[in-house]
Amino acid sequence: MDFQKQNIIDFLNIALQITPGKGGSGPQMSAINGLPKSYKGLKVGASVGKGRGTVIPWISFTGYEQKTSNGIYPVILFYQKKILIVAFGISADNPPKESWGSLGMQTLEQYFTEQNIPQTKLEKKYNASYIHSAFSVPVLNDKVDETSFDVDRVFDSLSEVCEIYNNHFESNNRTVIEVQQSPFSLYKQDFPTFWDEERYKWEAVQRFQEKWDIEADDFSTMIKDATDKHGNLLASKNYYPIRMIQDFAAVDKERTRNMFRMLYDEEKDLAHRITNFIEEAEAMRKTHDSEWRNHYQDLRAISVYLLSRYPEKYYIYKYTELEKTVKLLGDNFSFKGKNDYGTFYASCVEYLNGLSKRLLVDEELQTIMHEKLDNDDMCYKDTERHITTTDFFFYVGKRLDVKRLNPNAIDTSIDAEDEPMESLFNPKDTLEQIPFKMMTLIEKIKQTGLLYEEKLIKRYVCSLMTKPFVILSGLAGSGKTQLALVFARVMSENIDQQLCVVPVGADWTNREPLLGYPNALKQGEYMLPECGALQIMMRAFRNPNKPYFLVLDEMNLSYVERYFADFLSALESHQEIPLWEKPDECDSEVPAKIVLPKNLFIIGTINVDETTYMFSPKVLDRANVIEFKISENEMETFLKQNMNVSVDAADGLCANMGQDFVAKSTQKETDSSELAQKTLIDFFKELKKVNAEFGYRSATEIYRFIANAKVCAKGMTDEEILDAAIVQKLLPKLHGSRKKLEHALKVLWGLCMKENHTTETIIHDNLQYAKFPESADKIQRMMQTALENGFTSFAEA
Repeated sequence: MDFQKQNIIDFLNIALQITPGKGGSGPQMSAINGLPKSYKGLKVGASVGKGRGTVIPWISFTGYEQKTSNGIYPVILFYQKKILIVAFGISADNPPKESWGSLGMQTLEQYFTEQNIPQTKLEKKYNASYIHSAFSVPVLNDKVDETSFDVDRVFDSLSEVCEIYNNHFESNNRTVIEVQQSPFSLYKQDFPTFWDEERYKWEAVQRFQEKWDIEADDFSTMIKDATDKHGNLLASKNYYPIRMIQDFAAVDKERTRNMFRMLYDEEKDLAHRITNFIEEAEAMRKTHDSEWRNHYQDLRAISVYLLSRYPEKYYIYKYTELEKTVKLLGDNFSFKGKNDYGTFYASCVEYLNGLSKRLLVDEELQTIMHEKLDNDDMCYKDTERHITTTDFFFYVGKRLDVKRLNPNAIDTSIDAEDEPMESLFNPKDTLEQIPFKMMTLIEKIKQTGLLYEEKLIKRYVCSLMTKPFVILSGLAGSGKTQLALVFARVMSENIDQQLCVVPVGADWTNREPLLGYPNALKQGEYMLPECGALQIMMRAFRNPNKPYFLVLDEMNLSYVERYFADFLSALESHQEIPLWEKPDECDSEVPAKIVLPKNLFIIGTINVDETTYMFSPKVLDRANVIEFKISENEMETFLKQNMNVSVDAADGLCANMGQDFVAKSTQKETDSSELAQKTLIDFFKELKKVNAEFGYRSATEIYRFIANAKVCAKGMTDEEILDAAIVQKLLPKLHGSRKKLEHALKVLWGLCMKENHTTETIIHDNLQYAKFPESADKIQRMMQTALENGFTSFAEA
């Protein structure tokens, strides 16, 4: 996609976020790298500075062997005085090899002098360039005021300068630089080599068009016949949506028929149709719950049904392939909200319609497709090229070797997973490391605008050091996920590589969403999970000195014991997790087995309501459980403050402490005191009476937590540390009826009180007498729930 008007506005908005001389990082640099790479045959380059930074953000348009370091080129310059200049640029670093000749125009130096605009020494860097036009940039709330900014005039000015540039060189009989390879050109180039393998997509749609009959009496057989050519689109190892549809039809033909009748009703809202199809599939599955553990009707399968029925309107969806394509093309498409299948797929269709139009105007590609399809009765003619569009992004996602693209044309914001594995496993350690300091971390987190008590951050960090599995529980919207994200971001040198956020699905019944599976149809191929969980495990294993973070959001939407069993076992046994029987002659990066890396920190967030499942004691026993609750004072502070929160504001600011954080996390030192020993014995005796006692593992981890807190959480007293350990490790397993727990809660309440203020009245006002106030507060709330409902548990809805 060529450079467009909107890209100028995008560039200016990024530049407005940059402090002069400091440059950009993280999201700003990714956004700059994401700008289109060509315009009018010229290569587009841009910078807002990185590290020390440039004082004047710029966009250059180069060709004919010219470079910004020693050449001439059209350029857009943005001065912090909100002046945008389109100029005939001249390299400021080295004398250019060429010249513009006589342009009869002012230099930038002459322009600023005439306009009586003062300049700093650094701002004079480009003053030898010739000005074509200057524009004032109106700004509103730190962004370009698009209602009054005349971007059309800016773009026209740029176009004119680029035309003059091209004419200047071509008139001198200079050779135009070779057109760079692109995913589009490589697709056309490679198409004949893989056509025989991929033509089944066009065959599958043609077969469906011929055989589909919604009124068929034997609906199951009709479905099987209509999808006979769909191959791995609807069937692979551990993924068989079409077989489930056939089973559904065998059990309830009319209900299954109505599922498709609704899905194919074009007069109804697309999002609603998709949601209804999934809900009906789950309802059908539940009729044979012991036999059918998964209905497999995900967005990928539903998109295949839609394309097969309406090939001029829909496309097949596959996350990994589409995401890679979007990033390689530098397109503006967001994958946020991808778990809202219906709404998200509608946005995918809109994006792919645009991609399809790009392919339709490619005359060379049209010639290729006509040759392949026009005289082949087995293949659908695909006049709108929707199947071709699907095939194109499948090609980019699976077949395209990015090394074949010109390195200067590759979008450097591509995800780590899209790069060669080896480059991810052996990064250069260029960051000088320093000891981990808790208060430095807290200070950097505060820069984001997030509100957390210092004690909560200390508890969270020390819990991760004690054991790399922490569960964050509590009220929805109370900051659980944000704390996990901001800590990971502030500690990561490369966020894309070191942080993986996984929204847990409500239909997860096995480990495949996290660990992937071997491809039964292709020997030696392992299907990596779309969420990136296995990939981050592999990167962490190869880079043992850096922290890596796997965040499982809404972890209890499915039964944890089903999809997370391998992780739970590996956390304690430290044994390898078997992945597949890897063939001897196989170049896959995925090993046969993988150990859970010691530098991988797993954080799960949970909300408790009627749609979720509560954790079993064996899960709670393997984690520190930190509860989030909001006090009146905290809410009042929040409502009074500036609510602009930027989680990425502190990106990487503590990455130089990452190595020491990992080192401290792998140490197994313990610490205790007479207070800790006596308290744990007292709690053990009482918890044992209600079958909620703790074992050697929990006792050891509490001692490790105490040791870590004493070293890293300066300012926390021994009682505060022990209080945190009790509420995180001992109380979470408490659940049961009032009859079972009432006496135990009263005794535990007494153990939390100061010796000279023992009281059996469990009310909030008496928390002032507690030596363990966090634990006492939790016990008080659990008792209140027991009295009101006759049942209580640590988790609160």
